[in-house]
Amino acid sequence: MLRVLGKVLVKKTSHGLSFNELCLAKLKETYDKLDGSIIFNLLHKIHGFKQGELTVSEYYLKLNSLWREFDIMTKLPKFSYATREDVLKHNQLMKLMQLLMSLNEVFQPIRSILLSKENLLDVKDAFAIVSKEESHRGIASSSFSSSGLGHPSDQAVDVLQSDLKFTKDSYISPCDICHKAKQTREQFLLSDHKTTVIGELVHIDL
Repeated sequence: MLRVLGKVLVKKTSHGLSFNELCLAKLKETYDKLDGSIIFNLLHKIHGFKQGELTVSEYYLKLNSLWREFDIMTKLPKFSYATREDVLKHNQLMKLMQLLMSLNEVFQPIRSILLSKENLLDVKDAFAIVSKEESHRGIASSSFSSSGLGHPSDQAVDVLQSDLKFTKDSYISPCDICHKAKQTREQFLLSDHKTTVIGELVHIDL
């Protein structure tokens, strides 16, 4: 016991720190070092992250979480105020580009508008605008696969159902390509009919 206390006193005297402070310093030195593979994997995850079937809100929250994790792991050194502002603006620019690049192609028009602004928005304002666009257009993650096949989203069907002559209770045989299609496939019979009236023999596959 005396031997242990003696070592503690020696360490405290030689370093000017208490034993607990020395232990914490040693632990910090051992475990606070950045692992290159961890940073590589995190950056790879960030740059490869796509919206996919996520909503805009889900996509932004996940991406923002990855950004925060990276910022914590790679703390920048202290700068003067002016330099700090420039660094933050650059950081915001990179995040804005990442946000817009990884959005689904359905947001290409709003992406073009945001990028054409003389003063680019920060990433939070850009997210808010894209999110409003998603709500306005009725784009939902569940409708991405069907919209890719040219099928209307559920929200569009709700608005147009009176014009389409069916209700939610109506039975409609499902499309053999996508189960979400609100359409049937009618057989088109070929004939030798002739007419002089424009459009009389035009067949529209609805």
